Amino acid sequence: MIRPRKPCTGTGRGAVPAVVVLLLLLSLPALAGTVSLRWNAVPDADVAGYRVYWGETPGSHDHSKDVGNVTSTTVTGLANCTTWYFAVRAYDTGGLESPSDSNRVVGWPRPEITSVSPATIEQGETLTFTISGTNFYPGEDGNPSRPPARVKISWPGVVVKETRVESCTRIRVTISAASDADLGWVALTVENPDLTYSDPANHPRVYGTRSRAFEVTRKPVDETPPTVRSAEPADGSAGVPATVRPLVRFSEPVDPATVTTATVRLLDENGRAVAQDVGSPRVDGSTVTIVPANPLAEGKRYRIHVRGGSAGVTDLAGNPMEQDWQQGTGFRVAGSDSPSSGTASITGSFPAAGDSGVPLDLDSVTIDFDRDMSPLAEVFPADQLAGMFLVRAKKKPVRLAPGSPRFANGGRTVVLDLAEPLEAGATYVTCVKIKGKKARKRLEAAGHGDLFLGEKWCTNPGWTAEDGLLEVRWHEPETEAGGELVPASELPAENSAVPVTAEFRITFHYPVAKASLNTSVFRIRRGKKNVSLADAPSLSDDGRTVVLRPAQPLDPGRKYKLLVRTGKAGVLLEVGGGTAVIRKPRKLKIPFSTEVSAEALGETLAVAE
Repeated sequence: MIRPRKPCTGTGRGAVPAVVVLLLLLSLPALAGTVSLRWNAVPDADVAGYRVYWGETPGSHDHSKDVGNVTSTTVTGLANCTTWYFAVRAYDTGGLESPSDSNRVVGWPRPEITSVSPATIEQGETLTFTISGTNFYPGEDGNPSRPPARVKISWPGVVVKETRVESCTRIRVTISAASDADLGWVALTVENPDLTYSDPANHPRVYGTRSRAFEVTRKPVDETPPTVRSAEPADGSAGVPATVRPLVRFSEPVDPATVTTATVRLLDENGRAVAQDVGSPRVDGSTVTIVPANPLAEGKRYRIHVRGGSAGVTDLAGNPMEQDWQQGTGFRVAGSDSPSSGTASITGSFPAAGDSGVPLDLDSVTIDFDRDMSPLAEVFPADQLAGMFLVRAKKKPVRLAPGSPRFANGGRTVVLDLAEPLEAGATYVTCVKIKGKKARKRLEAAGHGDLFLGEKWCTNPGWTAEDGLLEVRWHEPETEAGGELVPASELPAENSAVPVTAEFRITFHYPVAKASLNTSVFRIRRGKKNVSLADAPSLSDDGRTVVLRPAQPLDPGRKYKLLVRTGKAGVLLEVGGGTAVIRKPRKLKIPFSTEVSAEALGETLAVAE
């Protein structure tokens, strides 16, 4: 309780009683620009009511209000992030007012939290959250009687590690969730000091709470199998030193216990495993090094092979590679019959085998050789030359621009200019076919027999274009709160408790063609029934984000699906001078559930003590 500084005495008929004790109310809901007060009733029958006075400087109360004969009130319309001074006087039935103030209360308007980001934290995770709102007291350096606002959480297994008040509208707080922290929505409270007090050890606190600030979720189980990202020497390389130590780079760290001479091997031209040194293969996170027991044979070709399946390489979670991986043509060791005096060899390509996230607006694909390949254009007509170099998705060739292929880098690089954007999520292969008896005879007759490959070469595995989708989020316009939604076949935990008044924003890597803005491509469904939209799907964020606004609030505690049609009849992305489709996934599904009302949960939004 705040003790009075001055007695309040009156004069005239029915003297005004002597004491008004004023306190800050600590248990009302947080409202921006408000301060809630209460005081002890004056035990005198002649008291008719009370007046509250306030202002921005001590003793200069340029605002007042007659609250009647009550003992509490809420002052509204206060400037945020400002120190205010309050006092109360009693008046009697004759209108006479006590000549002096009650004790003075000093403080900022009550803190208000408008959003907390991110919306989730996993068990065992430590994250830094951003709290946005207003009236977060920053404190005064060197003045312990004016400490900054603090953040409180009362949730099993969740603790506040560090709080930094960056401004009166922003707090950064580091929060840690134990590996066995309780799952569910966590309430977060911002507490300001009551500046009336000078004893920092006994500061009462004025606070605002967000009842569903963020959610503790279960750490997801890793079910993604590892893949081979790249290998060195690259497929098609030539002139490789005989002392080479081949590398295999995986998409994630692998289990060393599953990396053996039986699962990661170097094969010779006859498919026999090359003997490895003691301790080989060596594992360093996601990279595996093969150390041959002896130098490799000069002029011979070798392939790197990785075994998949239940008896193959697994990641740290125990997920095995889905299938075996092997280089297509392998690499060739330098020697007396190395490519400088023998047939041509491919030394690299872009995109390389296993590359992912290749931009949809890729201009060209390149294949690098160990020699000048431009004489091919002198030996073969343009249509036949174009058939020797191709890019395809499954069995469908990608259309090349006129003039492809062309030669660069002194003829050592063959450039395939693409005439159309890539398809999002599709897997492509780059192939070279300089083979066959007729082709060999023509090259030898022209004195270019060394350009004959003799076997088909393709990137193995293929390379994959980037996903078209960037993210899906819900947004609550009134509170400016928001959260990410995860595409899935079944409802994931993180897609729950979406506000019933939310709108939905689907953001792509590229602008969306306006022809796609219809409810056959973008829709929200509950069961088999489409949800009515307030207006047609619209664009924002330079055309990359599609906004869906339901015409009415969604039903609380229900399951919904946000559906996006892909493929040729689905969403089209404007890429470069053309349009691209999303090949994978076949259909984009984002299941979510709406929040349950506070009344249904038996909750209130009152500030907790």
